[in-house]
Amino acid sequence: MHPSGPFFSLTEKEYSEALKTYPNLNDDCDINYENNSASAAIALGGDNYFNNQSILNQFKRLFQLLPFKKEYKNHNFLCLVDNSRTYTAAEIHLNAFGMRSGTRRSVDKIDYIDEYSKKQTIGCYDDDGYSKGLLAIANEL
Repeated sequence: MHPSGPFFSLTEKEYSEALKTYPNLNDDCDINYENNSASAAIALGGDNYFNNQSILNQFKRLFQLLPFKKEYKNHNFLCLVDNSRTYTAAEIHLNAFGMRSGTRRSVDKIDYIDEYSKKQTIGCYDDDGYSKGLLAIANEL
């Protein structure tokens, strides 16, 4: 895995440089972005999916941030997007999870079938008994 992790974000210095070119990156909006990133959390109270405009805004932000990531200089990118709801239905509701560690605690584990058709389980709590949050769980997947 790349040292900058599975989720794209800029360092504080890189983000400061991006703000000089795109000061709107710090504007308030309906999307709850992670710091210095295009990763976002779904606002509770809605239908818990991003609509098309939200996704376009998120990609616009990503494309504004990418040129400032020093480790990604001189690389080409291909973005694959899947916003389909038809085959992603699950018994576990998204509201059962918090975005960050220590929030909402109603799911103990997630069972899934991996790419080798083997059943796998991810625990939703860390060693201290706190919920991991969606970002940590996504990182494990």
